[in-house]
Amino acid sequence: THVALQARKAHPELFLRGSYEALHAGDHVVAFARELEQEQLLCVVPRLPYVLTQGARPFAVGDVWGNTALDLRHGGSYRNLLTGAVVKVERHARVAELLADLPVALLVRRSDA
Repeated sequence: THVALQARKAHPELFLRGSYEALHAGDHVVAFARELEQEQLLCVVPRLPYVLTQGARPFAVGDVWGNTALDLRHGGSYRNLLTGAVVKVERHARVAELLADLPVALLVRRSDA
């Protein structure tokens, strides 16, 4: 919550006036993008992770996602605000890469992307 509130403080216009787009990647992902001019933010969280992992893992991270992907309007370089990891994507982002270390991701497109 703290990191999300810091992102909101750092990008106030994106949160106030930015567009909202639901991103679909199957039954086990809830994701959306916010966009305003050159700023983009992605939020990705699992849905029903126990069903996805069949109880074999405590969290839905990494390769449990297989080839599940999000279709994005903008490729580029995104920084995960929770881990600091930088992910480079084209128009598709693999959920396994976005959720490699944590079961949630909040990513901001880097301006040098």
